Amino acid sequence: MEDPANQPIHLLNRRQMLGGIGAVAGSALLVACQRAAPTGSAPAAPVSLGGLSGEAMQVWNETLAAARVEGEVNIYGAQAGGIGIRALTDPFESSYPGIKVNGTFAPSQDLVPRLVAEHDAKKFIADVIVGPATQSVFVLKPAGVLGPLEPALLLPEVTNTSLWLDNKLWWIDSTLPYTTLRFQGYITATVTYNTQQVDVKQFTSFKDLLDPKWKGKFVANDIRQPGRGGNQVRFVYDHPDLGPGFLERLIGDQEVVFSSDQRQMIDWLAQGRYLLGLWVSSTQLKVAVDQGLPVAELPGLTFKEGAPVGAGGGTVNIVANAPHPNAAKVFINWILSRDGQINWQETVQQPSLRQDIPRGDLEAAIIPLQDKPHSDGGTEEFFTRISDDDIRAVVEKALDRRPPSSSS
Repeated sequence: MEDPANQPIHLLNRRQMLGGIGAVAGSALLVACQRAAPTGSAPAAPVSLGGLSGEAMQVWNETLAAARVEGEVNIYGAQAGGIGIRALTDPFESSYPGIKVNGTFAPSQDLVPRLVAEHDAKKFIADVIVGPATQSVFVLKPAGVLGPLEPALLLPEVTNTSLWLDNKLWWIDSTLPYTTLRFQGYITATVTYNTQQVDVKQFTSFKDLLDPKWKGKFVANDIRQPGRGGNQVRFVYDHPDLGPGFLERLIGDQEVVFSSDQRQMIDWLAQGRYLLGLWVSSTQLKVAVDQGLPVAELPGLTFKEGAPVGAGGGTVNIVANAPHPNAAKVFINWILSRDGQINWQETVQQPSLRQDIPRGDLEAAIIPLQDKPHSDGGTEEFFTRISDDDIRAVVEKALDRRPPSSSS
């Protein structure tokens, strides 16, 4: 697979980035964007100030003026660099000339430890974080990295719950202060497949994955690590007709092979080395599909047992001790605004939780609908009830039941 970024991305000089703090384990993949000028894209619009008056209007105007004095905002994102640039940087700068975005993008497993290390070293660099969901509340919040987000939500079009799915703001946190707000929600998929060798009509239940003919034909994201697949795995673990016993049989009896390399897994599926994938990145898969590779995602509601609504990198935080606090507030209100969410949705091709925006050419199968029941597997409460240790225990038990030569 080719790199999905279509604009230049360069490694940020470690000394510039950390201002002298030591290297952080697992964070070498961090990149920052130095962008070419946007080509041919229409300028984005600033947020709507409808419904804002009096003291609230004064607060917004003062915040915006102070943000322009600060002149920049540092965004840390858990998106691929090219996607982060197109979704978070260029459009904001078009909407708010005079406020420059410094974007730094890396997988959550690299981004989160670096943020903790910077905080512990009192190197306050980041202003806003976009992407990590449960790791925000389980790691960053207890470490003191995050500030309360609610006070930063200044605009009525952001705080008006009637504009969001299920008439609520989708907080990840279970307890105050709320720090992590999700703005993206899609009906998650568990299974990816080779379109040339798999007839998907045979799948109506998760239990169909246990058919012996699929033994040795699965590759899966390694769910022993926090991150991708967590919602889907917990949904299955929690389901009364599936549960940990089903997961153990799926992983053990079907001799599922684990990997943490999304591109490698997708390439293996495209080549036919494996025919079915579990918990594969939807974003990376779309890149492969656009390149003509014979892979696809099985819609989550294919299975009669259902599917949870996932966040998939669509969350936002404000950082405690942010060096540009006013620019951070302007950015947060922009990304949560109608225009910010239209831009995000068009870029990442995943549905916003805002209900006042067009869906364009999004696949209907991934869009959660207003007034329909939703299983939200992305909350702190859900991840607390079914812990990473619970998931790892099932995986290890499944691996123990295999012949030694087939364990991974």
